[in-house]
Amino acid sequence: MSSTVDRNSAFHAQGESNREDRRKPEETKGDAMTDEEREWAIKRIRAKRGFWVHLAVYLAVNTLLVFIWAASSGDYFWPVWPMLGWGIGVVAHGATVLVGPSKISEERIDRELRGRPASTTSAQVGRR
Repeated sequence: MSSTVDRNSAFHAQGESNREDRRKPEETKGDAMTDEEREWAIKRIRAKRGFWVHLAVYLAVNTLLVFIWAASSGDYFWPVWPMLGWGIGVVAHGATVLVGPSKISEERIDRELRGRPASTTSAQVGRR
């Protein structure tokens, strides 16, 4: 059983290195960045993508609420309340993460890193 685990570990490790080897030459420009910086940039890009998903769900659900309102009575426009409440959350989410396109590329990662605040050193972290 342990040999199966060892083979799986080796297989996954090999897959990770192969992914790096398949990068195009223009994608290797940012190789001077640290793994921590790269992970930070990818996290920011995923947060921006998350906003677009949040906005799409907001629009879909509120469109459904308007259809329910129209099909039920069409009197008092009650969907305005969930639209306003949830809309505040969508605007706040967008204000914190939305900048530029959502394509993840090495250029995009480099651009995110240029705007990154100074990182804390291990000595600073230990003082907290």
